Amino acid sequence: MSMDNSVALKFILVGRWAVGKTSFIRSMMHQEVSDQYKLTVGADMTAVSTTVDGEPVSIYLWDIAGQSRFVGLYPTFFKGAHIAILMYDISPEGRESFDQLEELVGSIRQQTWVQRDDEVEEDIPIFCIANKTDLVKNGTYVTDEEISSKMRDLGVAGHFKTSARLNKGVSDAFDQMVAYAWHFYKDRGLIHSDDDDHIELTQARSSDGGCMGLFGRLLGR
Repeated sequence: MSMDNSVALKFILVGRWAVGKTSFIRSMMHQEVSDQYKLTVGADMTAVSTTVDGEPVSIYLWDIAGQSRFVGLYPTFFKGAHIAILMYDISPEGRESFDQLEELVGSIRQQTWVQRDDEVEEDIPIFCIANKTDLVKNGTYVTDEEISSKMRDLGVAGHFKTSARLNKGVSDAFDQMVAYAWHFYKDRGLIHSDDDDHIELTQARSSDGGCMGLFGRLLGR
């Protein structure tokens, strides 16, 4: 089966500015990671081709700017998302990014959901990533127990710790999230194959009541 017949999944990467979202993607793509902060304007998209259980999957990973001036654009950027990744800074200076997680989860769940074949609506899976583990030398502002408690309260699908700067845990986290996404939609009957091995994924829904593919309104097609 060619990658032209791959399932396309939209991942959104969200979090406070300077938590390392862009560095995470650059590390995942084996590109150089700079110590200098570079502002993301609006959103950037990176396409990744991979396989899960031998099936081709195309991931469209949207790096969404974290500055407050872009928050008003979140509903647009969230449309059609199948998976949300929330990143926070676990270094001693990252408390605000951790405290913002509840607000981001609420916004995502208000804007997006999945309608299964049985017409039941369900939240899209959300993951959390604690980045900048390389800057945690003598402890930080939150314990593992507090993190676990918050993740349970938020109802996230998984939590990972990474160092984008040192490329530690990045590929493993991404691979696990992709595999989870594939099985989540496959198990709910939302990935369909026909006799010609053409695969389609039922689109995630947005708060305006409509569906939007990865290249719908966001890319003007």
